[in-house]
Formats: sequence, C-alpha cells, structure tokens
Amino acid sequence: MTDDEIRERFNRIDINRSGIISKNEIRKALRGYATDEEVDRHLAMLDLNADGIVSWEEFVRHMRAYETAPEQEEDEAPQGPSPEHRVDEFWQSDPAMAARLLARFRQVDTDGSGYLSEEELTGAMTTDGMHLTEQVISTMFAQMDRSDDGRISYAEYLCGLMDGEAAQPSPPGEDDRLH
Repeated sequence: MTDDEIRERFNRIDINRSGIISKNEIRKALRGYATDEEVDRHLAMLDLNADGIVSWEEFVRHMRAYETAPEQEEDEAPQGPSPEHRVDEFWQSDPAMAARLLARFRQVDTDGSGYLSEEELTGAMTTDGMHLTEQVISTMFAQMDRSDDGRISYAEYLCGLMDGEAAQPSPPGEDDRLH
C-alpha cells in the first residue's frame, strides 16, 4: 500500500481534517453499525499510545503492520504477529478484559503521555502492594519495552502481560494481584 493510499484512507475517517482520528470519527466510519464495544476495540487497535485519539503516525504504523512481510531466509525464525495485531486479536477474544487493562494502563500513565515510563511502572507496582526489587522491575520494564525506546506503549504493555513478561498490576476492581 502506498503512502498516498494510506493518506486517502486516513482522510476518509478524519472527517473534520484535524489530523487526528477521534472515537466519534471511528464510529461514523463504521457507519453506525458497530456497537460501542466494537468502536472501543477499533480505537484501541489503532491508538498505539492509548491517548484516546489516533495520530497519522499511529495509523501508518498500524496499516504497515498488516502488509505482507518480505520473504524470510530459510534460517530465519518467523517474527509472528505485530504487537498491534495482537492487541486487535485480544480485543476480539476478550473485550471486557481488554477494556479493564486499557483503563489500568491509563491509570498507571500518570503524566498522560500515552506511554509508561519506568518510574510510572515502579509506582504502580508499589501502589499495588507488590514487593519487587528495583532490579526486577527494571528487568520487567526492559522486557516489555520491545521497541527499546525507553517507554512502554499500550500494545507493548498488553503483549508483555499476555506473554507473562511482567507481574500484572491488577485492573481496577480486581483482587488477584501477584505478591
């Protein structure tokens, strides 16, 4: 898919031409046939930093994730689905849990950046009463930070939890914390 084709799709959804896609614009793009849960699932799938809107960069990254990967050499291991694709699959398989984890992600993201810093993860673990050393939390953070950019996106957060790379801070209202 060319950049022009991606831009055309983005512009079809970005009705007010603000340069971002809102939840309401996603709802309209789905022509009112989607439930609120489905709209939330689509937003979470596209909104990689979980800030409640879809930027052009997030949209491009999502569209590129679904393109066919180049052929792999015989000795290369397959890389598997992208974190964004895995988020979409998770929303389809367990939308209630995905919504709770998104709410928890946003709660832990105290600065509202749409990403978790190591300090925010440490604060969440402490607040949840987990007794983990700084070294353990640093290791968890490094494992979840798949892009190695010093922050954890919502997609990385979900993948880390699904892969068991982190002791999961409980979603609000849950009381099955790991201690």
